[in-house]
Amino acid sequence: MDAAERFGTFVPVYKVDLKTIVKTGSSVRKSEAETMRFIRDRTTIPVPEVYNAYTDQQTGKGWIVMEFVPGDNLDKVWDNYTNTEKESVISHLRRYMDELRCIKGAFIGSVDGSPCND
Repeated sequence: MDAAERFGTFVPVYKVDLKTIVKTGSSVRKSEAETMRFIRDRTTIPVPEVYNAYTDQQTGKGWIVMEFVPGDNLDKVWDNYTNTEKESVISHLRRYMDELRCIKGAFIGSVDGSPCND
């Protein structure tokens, strides 16, 4: 990972090749990967494909290997957007939230049955 391009400050995310990133750290949980898979399979929300996820049993550090999706952080480009572009982003986010609200679960908790962590 030393030679990989790093993103993120709190939780390290490394770009290991043109199509793959790895998110790792003590706060990274397999339930995050399961949630991404769940959303990707049941909605039209663009979520990176998860290739692998695991927890190192000795260190407790979590690892998520996933698809790299190129793009800009919204907080970096928002001020440069026209009102029409901003309205388009807001419309997309509204539709995504509507999709999430339509998902019905059999229980309250993480998709893998583990406790919810905030």
